[in-house]
Amino acid sequence: ASDVYKRQSEALIAAGVFYSLYYLFDLSDGQVARLKKNGTRVGRIIDGIADYVTHVSIFIGLGIGLGNTAETWILVIITLICLMAHVVLFDFYRSRYLEYTIGEVSLYGDDLVQFQEEYEQMKTEGGHYFDRFVFAVYLKYLSMQRLVISQKSNEQNTRRFAGEDFLRRNKPVIRLWSVMGSSLHISLLIVMSFINRIDLYLYGI
Repeated sequence: ASDVYKRQSEALIAAGVFYSLYYLFDLSDGQVARLKKNGTRVGRIIDGIADYVTHVSIFIGLGIGLGNTAETWILVIITLICLMAHVVLFDFYRSRYLEYTIGEVSLYGDDLVQFQEEYEQMKTEGGHYFDRFVFAVYLKYLSMQRLVISQKSNEQNTRRFAGEDFLRRNKPVIRLWSVMGSSLHISLLIVMSFINRIDLYLYGI
C-alpha cells in the first residue's frame, strides 16, 4: 500500500509540475502574440478550444488515476460540471454588469462583427477550409450564447436599475467572483497535486 501511495504521490507531483508549465505558457502565448502583433482570430479560437480539451482531459485523467471507480467518476464529473457552470454564469452576469454600468449588452461587441466579416471574406476568396470550419463552428457557438443572453435580457427588461446604484451594489461581488475564476481553480489543483490531496480539491469545488 505504501508503494502505491508513493507512486501516486510522485505521479501527482509530476502532473502538478507539467500543469504549472502548461499554465505558464498558456498565459504567455497570447501576450507574446499581442506584443508582436502577429496574433490571428483563428489562433484565439484554437487557443480557447485547446483550453477546454486540456481541462476535460485532466479530469478524465483524475477519474482514472484516483481509482477508476463509479464513485470517483461521479465526483469528478460533478466537479467538472460545477466548474463549467461557474464559467457560463460568470460570463452571463459579467454581461449584465456591463449592460447596467456602461450600456454594453453584448459580450462580443464589434469583435463579433469582425469575426463575421473575416469569415465572409474567406468564403469569397475560397480555400482556407480549416480556418473557415473553425470560424463557422465558433460563430454558431457565439450565436447560441447571444440568443440565450438576449432572451434573458428580454425577460428582465422590466427590472432596470440605475447604473451607479447597480455598480455600487454589485462591483464587490463581481470582483470577488472573478477572483474565484479558472485561475484560482487551476492554482488549487496544482497545490493539491503537490500535497497529494486531490480529494480536498474535488470536495472543495
